[in-house]
Amino acid sequence: MTNLENVILSFDQWSCPWTFYEFVLKNPLLDENSKLLFEKIWKEAGDFELWNYSDLVLSCKISQNFIRKNYNLDEEATAYIVRGLSYQWR
Repeated sequence: MTNLENVILSFDQWSCPWTFYEFVLKNPLLDENSKLLFEKIWKEAGDFELWNYSDLVLSCKISQNFIRKNYNLDEEATAYIVRGLSYQWR
């Protein structure tokens, strides 16, 4: 598991899901390349075209499939990213 995945999976403040993105980006354990990768994944997986559905579950699945297809991330880390994104689209 990569350092980025470890940081993503260490997030446990789902009572404040809006803090997920900042938690990952400001984590001192990540180098600049990992932060840039996370920002890229977040932006692309959160694109309007992937979330432009009235069914939030469908949008989550589409975003998750996008990450699986385009990035080599652990399934659980992918799920955390999609969960974080879903709170922005509620």
